[in-house]
Amino acid sequence: LDIIEDQSSVHIAFNVSGATIASPSSFGMLAGILAKRRKLAPRTLIEITETAAIADLENAGKAIAALRALGYRVGLDDFGAGSASINYLHAFQVDFVKFDGAMIKKIGSSKRDDALLAGLAKLCGEMGITTIAEWIETEAMAKAELKTKETTASVEAYLAKQPADTVADCRIIMGLMEKATGEEPRMWGTSMVGYGRYAYKGKSGREGEWMVIGFSPRKAALSLYILMGVEKEAALMKNLGKHTTGVGCLYIKKLSDVGLKVLETLIVKGVKAMAKQRVW
Repeated sequence: LDIIEDQSSVHIAFNVSGATIASPSSFGMLAGILAKRRKLAPRTLIEITETAAIADLENAGKAIAALRALGYRVGLDDFGAGSASINYLHAFQVDFVKFDGAMIKKIGSSKRDDALLAGLAKLCGEMGITTIAEWIETEAMAKAELKTKETTASVEAYLAKQPADTVADCRIIMGLMEKATGEEPRMWGTSMVGYGRYAYKGKSGREGEWMVIGFSPRKAALSLYILMGVEKEAALMKNLGKHTTGVGCLYIKKLSDVGLKVLETLIVKGVKAMAKQRVW
């Protein structure tokens, strides 16, 4: 760990069993080690294996919350392989899920399986949870259609359904993002508000367009989609205030918890980072 800590360009991911997470004694040992290595948090993914059922959801949920409070990003590995996937989404606040490779391998072979996978991916998206796919091996898998797209739905109609205090925070975020992009807000999917578009092509060959920057008022927190990766801005993040992070995401409970000047700087930097890929 000393060597990894000194190599600032190195990112790591490791698996933790559900039994370890749910056991106070085992988790206590793990948490003690990670608490002393918080410098690694922005570069670390902790993946909880889902193939075996987690018996004590309450203790596991507390453990996950403790890891995220330390700044670590926590997700569910082998998602969809077990029988309790939906229960885990309900019980745990995680940053990402990694779909089981066996589910991904079936892409294109069954409309029923494709519909199930698309439904789970949409659910995760609406909860502000990043999705990761294993075993991308074929062209059909690589180019599977991205389900969340820009729509013509009304942003104002969407905001009208949100609590008044949440809307007030959303208005401020919208002002910052509109100023940074020079664009008007657009709905992406059913619950994301995005600004601008950029073109991407992944290593797998998948191509598409996505928002330059955006946000979503989730129940757990305001999710801001700053795709440059806010963990790269360590000095700014240190002065931001109360927050947590995910892959390409910044989570804020309420705007009064953070410094608006720092947040504005992060938004501007995030927009500038996407300049070369922007679609006008």
